[in-house]
Amino acid sequence: MGNKLADLEEMRRVLMSRPSCFTVTQWEEWSAFAMAAARPSLEDYACTDCLPEFKARMMRCGRCDWPETEFVVVEDGPKSSGIEGRRRIPIMPV
Repeated sequence: MGNKLADLEEMRRVLMSRPSCFTVTQWEEWSAFAMAAARPSLEDYACTDCLPEFKARMMRCGRCDWPETEFVVVEDGPKSSGIEGRRRIPIMPV
């Protein structure tokens, strides 16, 4: 059994590191936006903003690091909805 804090930090590092589908510039821009929007949590990662068509294109060229990402429709009021990528977070050992 490892250090739980170290395990959580490693999980956060992996989840928040630049995915292969981003160029360095794209990642820097997305990360700056996420920080400005106070979004950098384990739940707010790049896959949240992905779209099914983009995921499929990245999978075809071998640049999708999280192929298990699923897309769900989210409601934001009676007249607003959208789609959001949901990446499965790996289970940490206890």
